[in-house]
Amino acid sequence: MMKASGVRSLFCCCALVLLFAADAGAERYLVLPPAEGGEAAGGLVEGRVQPLYRHLGISVVETDVPRAELARANGDRIFVDASLPFVASGVVLGDAAGGQPLSWHQDLAQEFQQWIPLDSVDPSRVLLFILDTGVRIDHPDLASHLLPELGCNVIDADSPDDVGDDNGHGTAVAGMAGGDATGCWPALSLVPIKVADEEARSTLEHFAAAFDDVLGRAVDPENPLWGKNLVFNVSYSVVCGDPEEEAAVELFFTTVFDSFARKGCRALFCFSAGNSSADVAVDRIYPAALRHSCLVTVAAANAGGFLAGTFSNYGLTEVETAAPGENLVSTGIGGSLYVDVRGTSFAAPFLAGAAAALWAAHPGLRPYQVRNALLNLTGNPRWLSDHREAPSDYVVPVISGGAVAFDSLADKFFVAEAAGNSPLALNVVMPEEEPEGSGEDEGAAGGCSVGSRWASWLFLVPFGAVRRKAGGRR
Repeated sequence: MMKASGVRSLFCCCALVLLFAADAGAERYLVLPPAEGGEAAGGLVEGRVQPLYRHLGISVVETDVPRAELARANGDRIFVDASLPFVASGVVLGDAAGGQPLSWHQDLAQEFQQWIPLDSVDPSRVLLFILDTGVRIDHPDLASHLLPELGCNVIDADSPDDVGDDNGHGTAVAGMAGGDATGCWPALSLVPIKVADEEARSTLEHFAAAFDDVLGRAVDPENPLWGKNLVFNVSYSVVCGDPEEEAAVELFFTTVFDSFARKGCRALFCFSAGNSSADVAVDRIYPAALRHSCLVTVAAANAGGFLAGTFSNYGLTEVETAAPGENLVSTGIGGSLYVDVRGTSFAAPFLAGAAAALWAAHPGLRPYQVRNALLNLTGNPRWLSDHREAPSDYVVPVISGGAVAFDSLADKFFVAEAAGNSPLALNVVMPEEEPEGSGEDEGAAGGCSVGSRWASWLFLVPFGAVRRKAGGRR
């Protein structure tokens, strides 16, 4: 029997833990770079630092010490608010008219499938992770190539394997990437990661948990993720409140991207640009405003191939491409099976589906090569300066069907090497710009021949090539 003194000691320890947990003034921060020896900020929070996300190299601290004070006390670390809210970059408008999966983007997808036929490659070479509200796993358009057993739920510790969708946003995102009747390339292997709740709300820490979990499994030779090319779709964004928060969030995502590369994982990240008709660099919208060799930020285009100017964000050099994002039909969680959707949330997975298909056909490419190939699908853009829906001080280069002599572009693609052909689009990445530690693996080198006919279906918009109108704002 435990002695009374032992019971009291145990009670005191439990009470202390509960006191810390109930501290209304405590904030939870992600620590970058990680804290060492259980201390952060000169001992201000000694003993309360956890090396929680070890694969990413990120610690967590819970303290009532203000972030600014922590940063001043320990200038070589940045403290990121773990509860920083992320919001979905698109809306599910309701059941599709007549319950039918009819939308203009499906014609583009079907044309694409002629150039990479669904049965021509092994789709298991690539996994496309849908970081969202989950996915309806019994949807008839998704079930045959959905891999819920490889997913996880990071918002409910009691149900880590429950990746079902109780909102609908994640299912619609998955449908745009790989739905049988609605997706860019319906042969994709889709993996749902539940990072958002029933109201499509998420936080920075949820994304940290998701990326850390996937990275930990991807570096394990005994895990099914080992050796696969990984594409991540994240249709969420956050508005940073000040330059310090902006720098912290930028460091967080850079750490995530570099961690995958440093550990030899081939990963490409597709993020939505957001839906506030804003310049992402001016309004501090992240991660859209970030530039990286394995990141593609996607705006929304309409059926005419123009920027969906009534809502889509944009950027002079930060937002590189656009894909279908307006007047779309995708997969839903209701009885009608299909829903009307709008937003950059659904443009990003369309592009992610294209990236995964390209990688399945050419698995030896490195992430930056896939990124460059996608950017270069635009060919020689037309300059369309009179479109009323575009931001008034921008002219947007757009490719639409029949606008380019495709055969003449066959020798102009920049995919495998920095030397030789010049890239057609700006914001491409040269090999020497890759993060340290991302050295070539066996089979990583070499190019691929990418047919320029793809430009006719994807409506890619190379925002890196956008120029201001004469007299426009600076």
